[in-house]
Amino acid sequence: MLRLTKSYFDSLGVMLPDRRVTTAEILEGCRNQVRLPLERLTGIHARRLAGDGLYSIDLAEGALRRCLDQSPAAAEDYGLLICTNISRRDGPNTFSYEPAAAVTLKRELGLTGALALDLTNACAGMWTGVYLADALIRTGEVRHALVVSGEYISYLIETAQREITGFMDPQIASLTLGDAGVAVSLGVSPSPEVGLHDLDLYTLSKYSPYCIAKPTDQEHGGAVMYTDAIKVTEAVVPHAARHAKLIVDRNGWPLERIDHIVPHQTSQLTMQEAKKEIQRLYQYDFGDCFLNNLAERGNTSSNSHFLALFDAIQAGRIAEGQNLAFCISGSGQTTGTALYTMDSLPSRLTQEAGADATAAGPVAATLPVQLEIESIAFVDANPDEPVDTIEMLGTAAERSLVASRFGCDEVDLLVSVGTYRTEFVMEPAIAALVGGRLEMNHDRPADAEDKTLAFDVLSGPVGTLKAIYLASELARAGQIEQAMILASEVENNRQVPGEPLLGVHEGASAMLLSESADGESGFLGFGFYDFSEHHADQSIAGGWNDAGKAYLHFHQAADFKQHYLACVKQAAERFLEEQGLSRDELAVLLPPQVCQPFVNATADALGFSDERTVCVAKGEDFATSSLPAAYHAARKTGAAQSGDLGLVLTVGAGVQVGCALYRF
Repeated sequence: MLRLTKSYFDSLGVMLPDRRVTTAEILEGCRNQVRLPLERLTGIHARRLAGDGLYSIDLAEGALRRCLDQSPAAAEDYGLLICTNISRRDGPNTFSYEPAAAVTLKRELGLTGALALDLTNACAGMWTGVYLADALIRTGEVRHALVVSGEYISYLIETAQREITGFMDPQIASLTLGDAGVAVSLGVSPSPEVGLHDLDLYTLSKYSPYCIAKPTDQEHGGAVMYTDAIKVTEAVVPHAARHAKLIVDRNGWPLERIDHIVPHQTSQLTMQEAKKEIQRLYQYDFGDCFLNNLAERGNTSSNSHFLALFDAIQAGRIAEGQNLAFCISGSGQTTGTALYTMDSLPSRLTQEAGADATAAGPVAATLPVQLEIESIAFVDANPDEPVDTIEMLGTAAERSLVASRFGCDEVDLLVSVGTYRTEFVMEPAIAALVGGRLEMNHDRPADAEDKTLAFDVLSGPVGTLKAIYLASELARAGQIEQAMILASEVENNRQVPGEPLLGVHEGASAMLLSESADGESGFLGFGFYDFSEHHADQSIAGGWNDAGKAYLHFHQAADFKQHYLACVKQAAERFLEEQGLSRDELAVLLPPQVCQPFVNATADALGFSDERTVCVAKGEDFATSSLPAAYHAARKTGAAQSGDLGLVLTVGAGVQVGCALYRF
């Protein structure tokens, strides 16, 4: 991995609920007696539980505020905000989909310069956010970034208590969960001796079905998490041990140089198995180097590594100059290793006053790498058959690969940007499930050259362009060469009689991106703009009706499309001005494919004729497939010729607008 510069953690903030519940109390609340020594096996005595007015968005906001209080950067200095929690339970019977949580947090905390997006990658989510933030810092795109997870997942306990029938039940793991909000701030390291030395992540999607979270099929409603804990441990521990040693060796570290190991906080038993595997493979005993905060926290999912780090700092276990190895894992299965040397963060976090600004080293110039669209493929849902998100995306991906120069195992990055999926699956990442279906590097040894990292970006229709932007930055950082962007939307309410439909086009798209062959074609620039004055125009959330059936309920202001149009016009004009371009230098407009009247109105507002405007939308919103659908039509109809410059526009709730230039 090319290290242009180092990032480091300049601040860390935590918010914990006040309510403390023991494992004994959890077991007592089960309808059927569970004959299992859960506390002894897991090491979890108690955990903090949210709810009763404290939800995911509140935990995230509280953690961010505490992180910013200790940060050397001002709120307006941040160029990136990534929200990574699995659960978006933001109120009673409310799971937020749009606007993205990061967009809401950006508005509430005055992070005016930040690109805001939601990302989900199960328990590896926060580290996936750090992986992206680190890349953007190293390429010079941003100097300061925030990654946050407001994980309110304990409602899974309530469903498990109702449904568990015995100690082998696949919902047993739900009884180990706890709630927390954690935020970490990243900046440019002031010294090559401290900060993030290496971070490598990849997805073993063969094991993606081993942990699934989605709504229950029982009449009482609620969410469930089905986990095959034995298979997960068997899959993760050997891979993790070998990968950690590979990364340690790659950086020339002897094992005795590692002061602390920070694993995912799942159970004491899993940690013991990891210790045994390391000792078996390398004849080295790390003793009590493993950080373990399970006794009072439980498994807090996507933020467990950073909560364990925070707790160890507060306990005085971690000192400046010490070396840490983070062993990363999450359903999907995403695994990885990070090596980190601590600066003065421990002393800063234990001081009452905020941190002093640290003089950072120079940020490296960005690299001249750009991505172009290699191939695109589509699948339309069959109205006479049940809709299956994974099947549609898998078929679209296969068609895209057939039309490209690349094989399945040459895809380094697999990102799904669809918001609405069959069965409301919350975990793992949809991209991981599709990767498993495709067998895309789905079970690779730690030292394999070809690997794929899979995760989801959830930011509505603008998420497609944000995912492409992130892929471009990863390419410039030397971390990937090929990326595939998947998009799919379904009408969840079609299965719930009497509930309104969103009006989205049901289907899927797959877009394969590769490095520009001539260095001139492809995506030349990106711009993202938020209009928070219209934040309340549109909100879409999931919940359960009186029959326990999961459904979507949403609010749309009567004039939200008029606001969309005004925001798109303002953003496009600002973007072109920033790029030093006039409308006449553009050959074709690829507007948001919301509906035909909206496409026509956008063209009129920006002064483009019908001949220079691509329109594929009729009565349905193409949403996250808007960009690939418009690009494909531009090529197919001849509206765009080789060498032409096109303006790509996307818009979504928030209001968010994404802009890009594309050289055909």
